[in-house]
Amino acid sequence: MKTGLLLSVVSFLAGTALAAPVVVKGPYAQDVAEGAVTIVWETSGAAQVTLKHGYTPEALDGETLSPAGTMHEVRLTGLEKGKTLYYRLEGVEAKQNAYAEGGTNSLSGMVQLPPVAGEWKFVVVGDTRSGHGTHHSITKLIAAERPAFVVNTGDLVSDGLVEENWGKFFDIEHDLLVSAPLFPVIGNHDSENSTADLYFKYFAPPKNPEGTEAYYKARFGNMLILVLDSEVATYLGSLSDAQRAWIETELAAAARDASIEHRFAAIHQGPFASDPDRSGNASVRGLMEVFKVGFTNAIFSGHDHNYERGLSENGVTYVVTGGGGASLYDIGPVGTRGWPPHEVVYNKKDYNYVLVTIDGLHARFEAKDLSGATIDAFEYTAAPVEECKVDADCEASPKPHDACTGTWKCAAPVCEWVCIGGGDGGDPADGGPAGGDGTDAGRGTDAAGAVSPAQGDSAGGCGCSTLGS
Repeated sequence: MKTGLLLSVVSFLAGTALAAPVVVKGPYAQDVAEGAVTIVWETSGAAQVTLKHGYTPEALDGETLSPAGTMHEVRLTGLEKGKTLYYRLEGVEAKQNAYAEGGTNSLSGMVQLPPVAGEWKFVVVGDTRSGHGTHHSITKLIAAERPAFVVNTGDLVSDGLVEENWGKFFDIEHDLLVSAPLFPVIGNHDSENSTADLYFKYFAPPKNPEGTEAYYKARFGNMLILVLDSEVATYLGSLSDAQRAWIETELAAAARDASIEHRFAAIHQGPFASDPDRSGNASVRGLMEVFKVGFTNAIFSGHDHNYERGLSENGVTYVVTGGGGASLYDIGPVGTRGWPPHEVVYNKKDYNYVLVTIDGLHARFEAKDLSGATIDAFEYTAAPVEECKVDADCEASPKPHDACTGTWKCAAPVCEWVCIGGGDGGDPADGGPAGGDGTDAGRGTDAAGAVSPAQGDSAGGCGCSTLGS
């Protein structure tokens, strides 16, 4: 009896020691960049986990052992640019998940590394925080688009301080995030009183100059996106001075970088809102000239649970996509609004996500509903950066749309349109608006705005610096 009891206890303890931990969240991809990506997962108990990776599913020749713990974050670097990276976790058990295909989470995935030759896609969605059935339906549609990455414009969960909410989020999004890196934006529901501890626990985006992940930039091939923070790095509801200065610096640098052909920004509370009871974020509206001069092609936001596309007073395109699951909000009329001044081009009270297709200088945007049907579409072709060494290299460049009276100058390596005289605004003879102080320096392209194909044109403009007095 004693011998049998002893054997039973030994067998039980051995089985307990050998039991593999369960991956309760993930794996999911983060911070994809040229030659690098981060893979994140959480286990039910502390463990070291083997991450296998390679460029075909059959040959996962790379192997990385995560540090012991429950949260695992492995940064893979030195990867081959433009390749598809395959990966798999070993020595762990998969979680049962009713939202996952087959009822069980996958322990393997694949990530497209930039740059991509030819056409590629990404998706923007927001306010996935409630309505789990709708959130799941939207997520399945997005996964079917096979995007290179996803941007969530915030309010990923209903209450970011509650652990269970994040468990539900990662259950619903598992089949998508295992292969589509997520660039998250902090929403007001993801944080409270400038605290977002669980958000920062689960996400590993790039760090900003302050050493935090509240706002950051991401590059994918010929695209730059500034992910901004309207909730944590703020002061009395306004973007912090450090964040504002960083935005100006990054956009100025991007305007001189010939490899960046598309520039976007994403924030939770955007500049404008179609909801009759809201007007948008005044702090963000105060940056519209910075976005204009920096040739920002579109500003994405959430917060308002609907879809809306419009133009700021100075012609910058904004897109509200807050229809990822939370209950819908009412919308106002389309057309020109007096305060704050802007134009609503199209809006709809509907669940939605936005598919963005990039092909060289061309970008197409499609807002889609729960059936996968397109409810709105627009596109633009960005103007290439004019590279130069001397002023003469810029002489063949056409005069920018709506530019002041001026001339091209070389601010190596790019050409800039420079106003002559007092900055008299646009030249009415050339179809540009009169007025304006002509004090803004810019690259002189038509890349800033975008309108629907039905209008058959591309809006935009040029900021100008003043030459002489």
